[in-house]
Amino acid sequence: MRRILFVCMLMLVAVGTQAQAQAYQSPVAFIPEQAMVGKKLTVTYNTELTELKGARAVDMVAYFWHDYRWTAIDAPMIKSGNLWMSVIDIPTDAALLTLKFVADDKVDTGGRNTYSQFTVDSLGRNLPSSYLGWGLFRGEYTYKQYGIPGYINDSTCIANDVFLFWCNQDLRYFPMDYPRVSYYAADGVVHKNPAKADSIIRRDIGNIMSIPADKRTEKTLLDIYTVCSKYLHDKSLSDSIESLALSDYPDGIFARDKEVRRLFMTSDIDAKTRGFETLLKRFPTSRFENVSSPNVDLFYAKLMQSVIYNAIVKNNDYSLMHKYIHDIPYGHLSTYYWHMVQIPYRNGDMKADALMPHAELIMTEIMNRPREYRNEVYSPREWNAMIWERNKAALFTHARLLNDLGRKKEAMKIMDRLSPMFAYADAEFYTVYISMLDGTQRRGEIIPIIEACVKNNAAGPEMLGVLRDDYKVRNGSENGYEEYLQKLKSSAHLQAMQEEIESNIVKLPIELFAMKALDGNTVDLSRMKGKILVLDFWATWCAPCKASFPGMQMAVDKYADDENVEFFFIATMETAPDYKAEIRKFLKSKGFNMNVLLDNTAQGAKSNDVVYSRYCKDFHFSGIPQKLIVDGDGYLRYRSTGYHGSPSALVDEISFVIEYLKNEN
Repeated sequence: MRRILFVCMLMLVAVGTQAQAQAYQSPVAFIPEQAMVGKKLTVTYNTELTELKGARAVDMVAYFWHDYRWTAIDAPMIKSGNLWMSVIDIPTDAALLTLKFVADDKVDTGGRNTYSQFTVDSLGRNLPSSYLGWGLFRGEYTYKQYGIPGYINDSTCIANDVFLFWCNQDLRYFPMDYPRVSYYAADGVVHKNPAKADSIIRRDIGNIMSIPADKRTEKTLLDIYTVCSKYLHDKSLSDSIESLALSDYPDGIFARDKEVRRLFMTSDIDAKTRGFETLLKRFPTSRFENVSSPNVDLFYAKLMQSVIYNAIVKNNDYSLMHKYIHDIPYGHLSTYYWHMVQIPYRNGDMKADALMPHAELIMTEIMNRPREYRNEVYSPREWNAMIWERNKAALFTHARLLNDLGRKKEAMKIMDRLSPMFAYADAEFYTVYISMLDGTQRRGEIIPIIEACVKNNAAGPEMLGVLRDDYKVRNGSENGYEEYLQKLKSSAHLQAMQEEIESNIVKLPIELFAMKALDGNTVDLSRMKGKILVLDFWATWCAPCKASFPGMQMAVDKYADDENVEFFFIATMETAPDYKAEIRKFLKSKGFNMNVLLDNTAQGAKSNDVVYSRYCKDFHFSGIPQKLIVDGDGYLRYRSTGYHGSPSALVDEISFVIEYLKNEN
């Protein structure tokens, strides 16, 4: 009943707000016309006047400038005719309001004018920092750092002179803002008048340092310390600011910074571990949640990582990671998941049941930790979407762990959410996805998914095998399968790939070497004139190298009966004493049938990299996997670095070069 009354109220409001919007020729109207702090504000939005025309659903994000930063909320909208309406509460300290409207993949921020306004208090006055916030929001040197991400761009920002005008307006009406305004205005001063910037900044720093201690916050001292370090590079002045802060705030930001630096430089890992525990007791993370300082940003995460990783590597002790999980900086949690879960899972070093306690610990923290103050510029809905996008690789691994442990519903829920993010362009993801779908009531989704992946040339051998079997069942034989497969692929993608490959065709002399094969025989590549040689440099420790092997095996199989094409997989930069056994184990476990050669070892060297190093020098490259294709006359004709995730695209790449070289003659 309450919701019905609310909708009716909005419909009545729509009449007045629509007239207001038309009067101003704006899609957006407000009731009351001026947002008042501590009160409700009705917002209407006419999609017919914007690029969101015809949208079936519209979301609004409301941004508030307060406490010298932007925070965002999601505001549900209800439709009435051509109008979308919402009611929002204006925070009591919000000095500025701006809006963004979203429908599907379209965003409307109002162009150059923006959908923004100053708020007022009960007496109709603007609030402190309002003018500064407006300048920062739109300033050409400030909008990227202090504005709303993606709201303003180079074509809609205001000039530096206009930004400084707004800074001066803030000082005129709110002189108490001087310490904060001078911090933000430094960027504008440096760009407007570089010759005088040094003296102006020094004057401001001196004035702020002279403010009585009881009226000067540590955040203010941190601001001028940052400006001094960034623009003046005056260590003596920086040290003076730091000393002042340490005197005023012995357990504050600067004291914490100093202890973090000291511990980071400590070489004794046991002393560092003990010191870190003392650090967190003296400077609990909760007290510094809304603080960012250069030294802590630089050293703190590395210090913590060294303490936690040492216990794991040395003693297989994960207790410190579990103990400090809430203290780990949010931006580094994905790194922990990569090192502690993804790498050992990918390499087969640990089983799913052993990994899951650590995986769930880290993933729970990634997904559920509240937004940090610096991330509150994103609305809760936007932030949730960003978490999934930024951590999609980790979430994919997490789904696989859950599936391995029989928690299939949880795994499928994650995979379903991830699928649109991978956009049918990741063969590994969709290979796992269709294997999870197999045996469920959703088997009918499998072939359309594979066909979509083939269109993007992002299919693996398992996927193509399923597609081939399905084609055979539907058509009674495999006749016409290859034509069907080629028609599925995007001709535009194939054309772009071929043009890219042709632009990288070369003809360079290359010395071909003799190397030992895995079976102990010697293979002399220089004696293979007349054959096209595909040389793939790889190593057992190289994850991308091994990830590319399904595609390379497909290429090997494709040319297995062609006596004029040879593939050699050259194991290089191996240092483990048992690397040959490791190669055999890997090939057998994956069912790969490949000719493996062992790079030559220089006398006294610890690594076998003679041929690889020579080619790096001759052809100016580094990194593996590294593929070199040599023509029948012994010239290097094509080279590629890395692996881009698609077995089918890799086969097409290799095949196109081979066929290109064949057709030359």
